[in-house]
Parts: sequence; structure tokens; C-alpha cells
Amino acid sequence: MKHYLASGLAALMLTASPAYGQEAPSAPQAEENISALSGFFSSQIGCLGVYKYGSVKFNFEERNHLGTVITGDAVQVSGRVTNTNDFALPHGKIYARVLRHSAQVADDQWHPYVHEEWLPAEYPLEAGQGVDFTYDWQVPGLTPEGRYEIDFFYLANGRFVMAGVPYVVNMPGGMVIFEVKGAGVEAAVNFDRASVLVNGEPFKLRAIPDTLPANEAVKVDAMLMNDSSAAMSVKLTKELFAWSDTDREAPVATQAPEVVTLEPGKKYPVSFIWDNAMAGVHELVLTATPATPEVLPSVLRVRFPIEGNVPRIIYSGVTKIEGDTATVTTCAVNGTYGEGSGSVKTSMSAKGGVIGEETTNTGLTSILFASTFEVPAENVLQGKATSLKVAAYDDKGTETDSATVNYGLEEEAQESMDTAVNPFLTGSEKEENTFGVITWTILGLILLALLAVGIFALRTKMNNNDSSSL
Repeated sequence: MKHYLASGLAALMLTASPAYGQEAPSAPQAEENISALSGFFSSQIGCLGVYKYGSVKFNFEERNHLGTVITGDAVQVSGRVTNTNDFALPHGKIYARVLRHSAQVADDQWHPYVHEEWLPAEYPLEAGQGVDFTYDWQVPGLTPEGRYEIDFFYLANGRFVMAGVPYVVNMPGGMVIFEVKGAGVEAAVNFDRASVLVNGEPFKLRAIPDTLPANEAVKVDAMLMNDSSAAMSVKLTKELFAWSDTDREAPVATQAPEVVTLEPGKKYPVSFIWDNAMAGVHELVLTATPATPEVLPSVLRVRFPIEGNVPRIIYSGVTKIEGDTATVTTCAVNGTYGEGSGSVKTSMSAKGGVIGEETTNTGLTSILFASTFEVPAENVLQGKATSLKVAAYDDKGTETDSATVNYGLEEEAQESMDTAVNPFLTGSEKEENTFGVITWTILGLILLALLAVGIFALRTKMNNNDSSSL
């Protein structure tokens, strides 16, 4: 087992973009920023260097600028995503986010989000493989004119960041920009990004947030604006997620959706109260969707840490293949600024049982920690059915995070995990599991014995019949 330590994770995973205080970069400049960030992480942040954040690359046929799009038409993006690693990335997903450039708030709050979604297909990538993808976004008919941007992110297994970090502002894996030209009639709703308050204090979306106390109420306030000449009906949704909603887990807290009428040129106060805040990093997602589909929606994300001890898995999977050996690495961290302790358990199973595992008890801080073990490389190559399971626990033994990565055919990989002795079972559960295996083995032997007796009896009868006919 190897250990890797890295400082500075808080600035990466909890917050803001490294480009804080700068105007929106041009597309070529953004590519340079992405490349520089990848180099920085690989050289300075040990665990991220091990699993090579930024080793998945986006390229676009249009060289990042799509030209001008007329309202009501669709933006069509053609791109390619490439895995530069010598190992596969199974079940990869692409996340897309549309931004409306606004110089007034970009420095402190970054550009407003108007749409975001997962691309429906999966994009698994073999070692060194590139895959083409397309993305279309229909520009609503009343969209304000100006510059827009679409950011793309690649997450291995649908959650581990490999290109871009969707929960950190201004950190895409790739991007395209375009201009919108309208017919002279515009309408929009917008969350005032400069109006955000957390527990009554101004909150800058691009700054490192203060850690809040656990087991106390957290209140987030913001103003929603109607930037149009007519009243507008809007549906408000409020969801709070542990770490990020890109993990596609159920929200830890929600408030019932509400429909409000916004008067033209007026602001509407929006609040979210979490009465008993739990430890960990959380992200509040506020979405305002106009009843009129020709009007852009508005999305506001507020991310903040609550003090405590919450081990969090940043990555788990194959990180190197050399000869006949594959290295499996799990990266974990305490998902707040505070210190804590816990354990990380990783196990890889193939048909026939567990082929590699590692359990590490460690102190955890905002410094990244990693553990590794080795398995035969043939188990993670194309077409092989192998399943990796990882879980993180706090100092009380409570599971705080988990993930499963299936290599090869998913059904077969899951079957290999199901038929193996589960390394995460407790002592009594292991005894029950072992008893079950023994029981079915005995039953199987009994059935084989009965079958053998039946065959012997049948053959004896046939021989007797043959003898009587002679």
C-alpha cells in the first residue's frame, strides 16, 4: 500500500475557480487555463496526479466558436472526448452547462447558469480511445441577445471528475462559445448572483466559503428578478445535495416546489432554511423555470461546508497498467476543512472471488489521501467482467460514501461481485454468508449424488432389458 498526501484540496473541491477576479476568458485562453490547471494538479496534488485529472480531453470541430445563432434555432455542437490514459474508464458520462455571459457579476459571482443536463448516452472510453459526441440545445425564442457559453465535463463512472469539475465555477473540461441574435423581443428571469446571503452574510460564489457549524440552522437567501416588460409565472424548485447533485443521489433536503408570479422589473425574495445542518460539503440548487417555454430558466448553485468528519471518495479505479499488473487507487478526503479520522475499504472481484483488496485506517483532513493495491491486468481489460467496490467510513464506523465500478459487461461484472464473498460484511454477516455457501454446496452435492444414482439405476434397467431379449 502507498500513501499520497496533497495540500490545497479545499480550494479545489469546495470552492471557487483559480481564475477568481478575471474576466471571462476567450475560448483559446480557456483551453490554456485548462491545460495549466491539469499540469498544476498533476505536479502538486499527489492523488490527483496519480489518477491524472485532466487526462480526458475535449476537442471540437468548430474550434470552440460556433458563430451566431438565431433565437428559436438549435445550437449544434460536434465534439470528441479522448482518454489519454493506458487504462479504461467505464460508464463515463458527459455533463453540459449553458451560461449567459454577464460582465457585471462575472468577477465575484461568475456568469449566470441558464441550463444544465447530462447527455443521455454513456461514453465509456478504452485506453487511448476517442469517441465522437453531439449536443444540441434549443435556444428559447425570447432569449436575450449576447454571448453564451456551453461548458462540458467528463465524469468517470458518472461521478469521478476526469475533465472539468462541474461543482466548481469556471472549471470546465472543454467549452464552446456563440453569439445569440434575436428578433428584438426579449424576456428573462435571473437569480441576482450578487444578492446571495448565507446566514445573513454576503456570499461570493467564486470565493472560498466559511465553514459553518453543524447541528445548527443554515439559511440561504437570494433575489429572483423579472427582466422583462410583462408579468411572468415561474416555478421554483429548491434542492440540497450532499457534495453535488452530479452524483445523481437523492437530495438530503428539499422544499415543496412553488409557483410565483413575478411582476415586470421587480425582485422576488427566495429563501431556503435547513434546520439541522449535517456535517459535510453541501450544494443548494435553486431553479426558476418560467411557464412560458420561450423564456430562459435560471439556475443558482450555492456550495458550502459544514464542520465535521465526513470521509468522501474522490476517485476509485484503475490508475495504471504496466505489463501484467494493474494498479487500483482510491482517493479519499474529509469533505470539510476540519480534521477527522476514518477508514477506506476497497475490493475488486472477478468470477471466482476477490482478486484484490485494501483496508486503510487513517486520519483525514482537507489533505487528499490515497491507498493502492495491484491486481492482474487481464481483469480490467476490454471484455472482462470485474467489479470494484469502495466504501468510506467515519471514526464511528458509519458509512459516509460508497461507489461501485463495473469493468467489462455490467451484468456479468455485477454477478462477479454478487457471487464473491462480500469483503464489507460484518463478522456475523460473514458467518451467515459462509453458512449459505456451505448449505448450497451440500445441496448441490446431494443433487449430484441423486443424479448419479438415477443414471446408474436407469443403465442397470436397460442392461436387464437387453439381456432378456437375447
